[in-house]
Amino acid sequence: MALLSDHISYRSNGNHALAGTFTGRDEVAAHLRELFERTRGTFEAAKFEDWLVGEHHVAAVTTIHAQQHGRRYSGRQVTVLGFDTDDRIDRATVFFEDQGAMDRFMGS
Repeated sequence: MALLSDHISYRSNGNHALAGTFTGRDEVAAHLRELFERTRGTFEAAKFEDWLVGEHHVAAVTTIHAQQHGRRYSGRQVTVLGFDTDDRIDRATVFFEDQGAMDRFMGS
């Protein structure tokens, strides 16, 4: 959490219970807590496949795995991070390889 700007904007794309835009450290922390609670600690970035580093942004391509209510999800996601002048993360957006699969996995 120390790496996050006080004014961070975190967006999780999709049409599921955890999709939306979360603003500020408290909302982002609550969102991540709910993600880990729903998946009972099984949400993991199993493999970092690639990093794309620019002057103001970093993107990570990861393979993720998670389980909840007897369902399993495995797929790639791209997380794009933007930074403020203090080198803290002030923007984060998560894109899923198969948005429909993530929407079905997370449900409403």
